[in-house]
Amino acid sequence: MVAPRGAARGNPPLTDMPPFDDADLFDEAGYLRLYPGIAEAMMQGVIDTAWNHFFHHGRHEGRLPNDVDPAFYLAAYPDVERDLGRPANPEDAAPHYVTLGRARGYLPNAKAPRPGNGAALPSPFGGVWTDQANALDLIQGRLDLGWIRRRDAAMLRIFALEGIVTLDRPNDQERIDGAALIVDQAFTGRFPDLRFARAGSAPEPWRPELTEQPVAILDPHMISRAVRDLLLDQTVTDFLSLLFGARPRLTASRGFLRDVAAPERDVAWHAYTLPLNFVAVTFALEDTPAGPALAWPGSHRLPDLPWPGGHVTFTEAYRDNPHGLDQARAGREAHVRAMLHGQEPRGLTTSLGTRMIRHPNLIHAAEWPAPPSQRRALTAWYCPSYVFPCGRETAPARTHTHQGIEYSSAAYPAMEPLD
Repeated sequence: MVAPRGAARGNPPLTDMPPFDDADLFDEAGYLRLYPGIAEAMMQGVIDTAWNHFFHHGRHEGRLPNDVDPAFYLAAYPDVERDLGRPANPEDAAPHYVTLGRARGYLPNAKAPRPGNGAALPSPFGGVWTDQANALDLIQGRLDLGWIRRRDAAMLRIFALEGIVTLDRPNDQERIDGAALIVDQAFTGRFPDLRFARAGSAPEPWRPELTEQPVAILDPHMISRAVRDLLLDQTVTDFLSLLFGARPRLTASRGFLRDVAAPERDVAWHAYTLPLNFVAVTFALEDTPAGPALAWPGSHRLPDLPWPGGHVTFTEAYRDNPHGLDQARAGREAHVRAMLHGQEPRGLTTSLGTRMIRHPNLIHAAEWPAPPSQRRALTAWYCPSYVFPCGRETAPARTHTHQGIEYSSAAYPAMEPLD
């Protein structure tokens, strides 16, 4: 379910509920309880998911998106008024249930069954603590206890609801300039050990034609202290420590002059021992207008999209059974777009030094900036210190430390980091 529109941009949802429409108020369990015929059709394979049925048919047929009984709900749970900070109206019941009450185990009506664990992670592949269904309550609790600051709580709420958040603290201009210089020099062939790759292609050494193509520098953090200083800045690692509940580990990075990518999730191509326990952070090395970088906020809450065999990561699906994956790759973009139901993406405006953190299940894309236009950026992937990239199970890489944070490289497993 996509997060309610506007939830992360106004006041925190615990104190001021945003506007909702029928799609925002959808509750799968309640929908199937209201319409058992739809549940039967799903069991027979006639309907794929309750959400798809409601979005394409049910809402236009006048079907209700949930089975919340406002009179029962407001009488049974007086905390609704505390959460809202004002007297509750019947119209508040369903938004509160979908946003907060469902995760607390509240009942939508007097006859509804009690959930086993309303706060459970929605995906069988796990996630970080902000992925728990009661993440908004957990954030508020940490704030009330003084474990986090108000600004951290605000960013954690945005990340929990939208799957993407921009760090609000200023970046160091000298570090930005140093990293940008390395990216520029890399595309002149200055570093012969570096490898470059397009999406889905094999790594290759630099050649002049690559400068005008949408290729990425593989793990530039291994050849420059300036890049490591930027990627492992304390502001970044401190927030990731809050998000992971542990020290972060830098596992990969990419440098771009011109990025291009079809709509996709990071989890589809980055495999970790805990599949959804990682994030990507993009560092803007110059100002960019809205549009080239795209994201669908809230799409991290949409259902998982496994490859054949049930894995959400391609490399794990290939390890289990490589047959039939070429066809799955060819049709992948269509499947991803179908999940979005025609929703328009948000064009991401980034200024020099912006650091944008995205959830591994967030659907994002990048449009090709034709030469001579470019969009210099670095993207890095981090996981908690107790998680490992799956590739290290068969091709061990050396571990290094920078300012107390571990990092490594699958692209250059034996390389000694350069200054």
